[in-house]
Amino acid sequence: MDASAEWEREFVEGCSEAAAKDHQNIVSVASALRSRADGDDDPARAVVAALEYHFVVDADQRREAGPFGPMIETEKGSYPAPVRAVERLAPGTLAVWERALEIAPVALVRGRLADLLWEARFGDRPHEFAQRAIDGYLEAIDEDFGHAVEVSEAVQRAVELASMLNDQERRKNAVDAAVRLVWRAIDDAEDRMPGVALPLLEMFVSDRPDRRPAELADLVERSIERFGDDPWNLESALELKAKLVSPEERSALRTREAEAFRDLAHRSEGLVKYAHLQHAIELAEGYGLDGLADEIRHEVEHLTEDDLDLKVISTEVSLPREQVEEFVRWFVGDDDIESALARFGSYVPTGDTDENRAQVERLMSDHPLQYLFNRMQIGPENSLLHSTASDDDKAERALVDYEAQGASIFSLFAVDILVGIRDRYGAVSGAGAWFESELIETSVASRVARAVELYEDGDFDSCASVMAPRLERVVRRLAGLVGLTVTRSPDRRGRSGGVKGLAELLGKLTGAMPEPTRRYLKVLLVEVTGLNLRNRVGHGLDDEIAQREAALLIHCACHLRILVPAEDE
Repeated sequence: MDASAEWEREFVEGCSEAAAKDHQNIVSVASALRSRADGDDDPARAVVAALEYHFVVDADQRREAGPFGPMIETEKGSYPAPVRAVERLAPGTLAVWERALEIAPVALVRGRLADLLWEARFGDRPHEFAQRAIDGYLEAIDEDFGHAVEVSEAVQRAVELASMLNDQERRKNAVDAAVRLVWRAIDDAEDRMPGVALPLLEMFVSDRPDRRPAELADLVERSIERFGDDPWNLESALELKAKLVSPEERSALRTREAEAFRDLAHRSEGLVKYAHLQHAIELAEGYGLDGLADEIRHEVEHLTEDDLDLKVISTEVSLPREQVEEFVRWFVGDDDIESALARFGSYVPTGDTDENRAQVERLMSDHPLQYLFNRMQIGPENSLLHSTASDDDKAERALVDYEAQGASIFSLFAVDILVGIRDRYGAVSGAGAWFESELIETSVASRVARAVELYEDGDFDSCASVMAPRLERVVRRLAGLVGLTVTRSPDRRGRSGGVKGLAELLGKLTGAMPEPTRRYLKVLLVEVTGLNLRNRVGHGLDDEIAQREAALLIHCACHLRILVPAEDE
């Protein structure tokens, strides 16, 4: 048997083996053929690669590779190679694909091979491969091979190809086939197949009105009835219907979407209940249903800890007393109180930003499951502070958490450091004049000294109430000194003018001050998922501020005191 006959036999047998299995798809044919291929030079390897492309059905999600992207991408390259580059990288590959197309016993595989040859623009009449791809994809509907979702994606591709070719007859056949699949998915009494019906319906709804199936409205209504017991499917189906009805009718549909998740929340417990209510709020706000959004948010605000099923997770870390005492002694020193406060303020508890980012990247790499899922951070009154979604967002939130943890740990030492400084040099509040600087005006320095006095009297909450707004004033002065505007004028929408928010100013100070300092101020004073002490104090969000948190505010005042405006060159 010659080499060509051998790989052809392997290919046909691989198709038959895959067809005999319970779970069938194009990749299973590739797997069966891979086990039969004899070395990298075997032409069967070229067919394996053809069947292992990642098909992207949604045109908006495709990248430069087009509908057939690589299965694997690394810094060294991709597999399979870009379709348009295959013949250049491996001459003769397209001829092998063409021969495999002629002998393939499986319609779905024939459609894939013909589609690839069309994408590669193979031969003198490449459009004929597009036609054969359409025919193969449509034949797959009545063939007992392939997962239902894979077949439905093939039919969507058939509609796309027929539209590209302006082949009206084939397009009509493809649309009719898609309608058959939708009815099949809706009418199947045993298997729920929203993953088949809803994407096909989305394709119809997104098309021009004159090209939509006549029974589209009925199909959408039936899909709502069939899959509407699941709020996620109901949301998708109602959105389809909303695109078909008048604006007056859309409000009721979208209210129904939000209420579906509200009802699901009432059937759920703990944080799952909270998540569903938040999604209901998101839907209501997105559709302009402000009254409903407020109603659901009011419900969220009155959830109890038992409703949320919150649990405290804690751990203990032991530090050698000698090392702790040595750490504290370094700050206290043996000279004078001004030098001790300067040493105290010179330490940035959130650490070096670049080192922190590298450490977070290592943590995310070493513990990927910890960062795999979306994370919700809940704040005062059960408010949703932040919900991470993208990888970049997760990395940024992890960095904020890492910095906040560093500041929180240092707060424990800050209490001991202030005790040590007072025991060695006397009351810290007596050094009020030291706080005066180009950044800290005399009137502000006197209030800082008063805050320290309250701290030394044991009134930590009052200390924080006096200190936090003064720290904000210092940052505003700092922003002005580096050339930033700290106020805004009334705008055309009627919003009043006034001072800019502290968070906005700290954002604009990027590059104008040491980044570790800027991020420390951000985490300590305004970052809602950080310590956020300025907002917690200013808005009365806590019953009282703890000693270690008040100690951090004093530390922040010492840190701002030693900042010196740089001279221009």
